[in-house]
Parts: sequence; structure tokens; C-alpha cells
Amino acid sequence: MKDLLTTFFKTSEERIKNPFIGAFMTSWIIFNWRPLIFIIFSSLKIEEKIIHIDKYFSSTWNLLWLPLISAFFYILILPYLSLIIDQLLKYSQLKRTTLAIEKQKLTIESQKQLAIEEIKLEEAKTEFRERNTHNKLVEDLQKKISDIETEYEKEKSTNTNLIDQLKNELSNRDLINTREIKNYEKRYSEAREEIMILNEKIYEKDRIISNLQRDNVDDENLKVNKFRLYFENGLIVDERIDIRGVKHYKNSETGENISNNRITTLMETHGFERVEL
Repeated sequence: MKDLLTTFFKTSEERIKNPFIGAFMTSWIIFNWRPLIFIIFSSLKIEEKIIHIDKYFSSTWNLLWLPLISAFFYILILPYLSLIIDQLLKYSQLKRTTLAIEKQKLTIESQKQLAIEEIKLEEAKTEFRERNTHNKLVEDLQKKISDIETEYEKEKSTNTNLIDQLKNELSNRDLINTREIKNYEKRYSEAREEIMILNEKIYEKDRIISNLQRDNVDDENLKVNKFRLYFENGLIVDERIDIRGVKHYKNSETGENISNNRITTLMETHGFERVEL
């Protein structure tokens, strides 16, 4: 049932959209507006309304022929009449359009000239204001320049005196600083000489103490481990290791002490043989 109603309403909508049906319905309503008003607004019963309509509004011309003729006229004849009227009015419309354009051009030209004159007036006003402002600004600047020059002369005189005083003070300070610098340089030179002498004394004392310590090593401590190193270059070295694990080296022939660094270099550059004593 739902599909049937949907199909019915869809078909009815398509028919109503048809130009002829729409024109016919519109014409029918125009020619039969009285019975429609009577049915809607009359207070009679429905049976009485039907009897009244059959009696007074049942003309075939109003119900069929006049709406049909009107619909054909609207569909077939009216478009051609409209075309003829458009052709007849074409020249007058063209002339009206031309006149309207000319009138619009005149209006635009008048507005253009008015705008130009207004711009000129504004420019003249602006130029006048700028000229007055410029003159006033020049006067203010001249007054400020005059005040600045006066103040400058006063400051210049004051600063000249201050500069002279500062020059004198700087000259005196330069003399004092030169003397002090010379004294400092002399003291610094003397201090450096004293430091060098002290360093030489300290170095000599350290060397003596080192030799004494090396010569005064306990023989019993040195005999913990004794080895003799035979190098390929013919050098024979006695190696002694004390109880602290410190190694001591002496030339076996001359008895001269040899540093650990030199022994390390000899070991790296020459082959050797270690023999326990």
C-alpha cells in the first residue's frame, strides 16, 4: 500500500509539473473561483452545497471549455505574442538603455570632476597647513639652535677650564707613574735576580741531598735482590732491588750510578741478559 501511494503521488507530481496541466489547473481555478469559495466558506451542509453548485455553477464552459481554451492560449499563443511584443519594444528598450547609459556617463563625469576639484581643494588645504607648520617648525628650530649655541658656549668655556685642569693633573700623574714604574721595574729585576740565586741554591742542595740519599742507601736493603745485566754494546750494569721494590743501577766497572730512565732506554734499544748474583 505504501508503494502504491508513493507511486501515485510521484505520478501526480510529474503531471502537475507538466506545463499544460499546470496552465489548465490555473485557468480552471480562475474561471471557477466562486464555487470554490462557496464550498470552503459556506455554512450550508455538504448536500446543500452540492445542490447549490449543480444549480448555479454547473456550466460546461466554466468547468471545461474556457479553462481548456485559456490553457491552449497560454501554452501555444502567448509565447509568440510575447516574442512579437519583445521585437516591437526592442528599439525603444535599446533607446532607453542608451539614454540611461549616457545619463550615467554624465553623472560619472560630473562626479569625476567634483572629485578632482575636491582633491585639489584638499591638496591646497594640506599645502597651506604644511606651509604654516613648516614656518612654525623653522621658527622653533631657529630658537632652539640659538639656545643650544648659547648653552654650548657656556659649556665650552667650562669644559676648557676643566680640560686644562685635567691636563695638568694627568701630567703630574704621568711623572709620578713614570717614577713608580721605574722603581717597580728595578725592584722586579732585583727580585728576579734573588729568586734565580735562591733557585740555584735550592737546586744545588737538592742535588747534594739526592746524591747523599743514593750513596747512603742501606747495603743490606740493596742486597735483597741482586742481578747483573750484560748489554750487547758491552756495558755491564749491577741491578739491586731494595725491600721497597725500588731498583738501583750502577756501572759494574766504574761504580757510577745510572738512572732508571737510561736503563729503560738501553733495554729498548739493545739486547741484554740478566744474571742473578
